Amino acid sequence: MIKIKKSRGNKTSGQRAVFTIAFIILFVHCLTLLFCLGWGFLASLKTQKEFSLNSPLALPERFLISNYATAFKALEVRGFNLFGLIGNSVWYACGTPLIQITISMILAYIVVKYPCGLTKWYHAYVLVMMMINVSAGAAAMYRFLANLGLVNSPAFLVAKFGKSTFAYLIFCATWRGVANDYIEAARIDGASHWTAMFKIMIPQVMGTWGALFIMDFITYWNDYTTSMVYFPDWPTLATGLFEYESNMIRNVNMPVYFAGLMISMLPVLILFVIFQDTIMEKVSMGGIKG
Repeated sequence: MIKIKKSRGNKTSGQRAVFTIAFIILFVHCLTLLFCLGWGFLASLKTQKEFSLNSPLALPERFLISNYATAFKALEVRGFNLFGLIGNSVWYACGTPLIQITISMILAYIVVKYPCGLTKWYHAYVLVMMMINVSAGAAAMYRFLANLGLVNSPAFLVAKFGKSTFAYLIFCATWRGVANDYIEAARIDGASHWTAMFKIMIPQVMGTWGALFIMDFITYWNDYTTSMVYFPDWPTLATGLFEYESNMIRNVNMPVYFAGLMISMLPVLILFVIFQDTIMEKVSMGGIKG
């Protein structure tokens, strides 16, 4: 019996080869990311002359931490300094996933826990809409939001009161893994459907909600096109960095620009370092567990 268990635990030569190749590929990928991060950080500590004339791999002659202070003054877009750009990024990158993921969670709960003809039709509708390219309707959507007065204002978040298809499908799978016995027990004790959902069921999937929120936060934090189109007078940090480089293509101070990039990456890095275990625990076999 001991020999059998040991033989089952041993990997075949093919499995070991695949594991080794995958490990090498991921290790090289990790090294390239760390190299780019380290190079960008060192570039942010150089003078413009060093950056332009010296070797790209040369260390700074003296570490100019003052480039980060300069970034707060130089990176100004339409009246917003770096603090203002960060503030705009916060309300956009936090508000959008907060709305979309919460609505997706509730919609998936209704579809999974209260199946009927209408919910089945809605689920089929979501699957069909995933296969349709809606980019062609961007102009019509812009005009529709402009007529509602939601363009060029933080009120644009109202337009995000819709589901995220990815989050909706993830929550559908998650809710199917949560037993209906909790709802039945709550109903027997006199709880309403709303009480059962908000006080008993939703707390069980908040880990999934948090993992999706972090991933969407990173996506929207780095999104610069939406701000340029829908609320140009409220530029985000990503938009500000893009316009700073575009508008000053010849006179741009690249070390200051890289200092701004490092500052913009800081919230994402902090979130990942703090919640990396949460994200990895929830992501398993290509899906997210509750």
